[in-house]
Amino acid sequence: KISYQYQPASPGYETFTPIVFIHPVGIGLASWFWNRMFASASAAASTANDNGGHPELYAVDLIGCGLKLGADGWDPQARGLFFPK
Repeated sequence: KISYQYQPASPGYETFTPIVFIHPVGIGLASWFWNRMFASASAAASTANDNGGHPELYAVDLIGCGLKLGADGWDPQARGLFFPK
C-alpha cells in the first residue's frame, strides 16, 4: 500500500497535466516535505489574479515512507526483496 497527498486542480485548470512531487531520500522524509508547496499553491489559487491556478498536485511517498499516512512498512525479508551482499 502506498500513500500520497493530493490537491485538486484549481477551477479552469482541470485539463492541465498533473504535477507529481517526489520527496528527497533521507531519514524521516516523506510526502510531508511538500506541505509548504501545497499550502503555497492553495494560497495562490485563492487570490484573484490570473496566475494563481494550478493543475492537480500529487506528492507520493517512496517505498518505506509515509507510514503516518497509512503506507506499509518495507520489510525486505517479509516481501521477498533483498539487497545483494
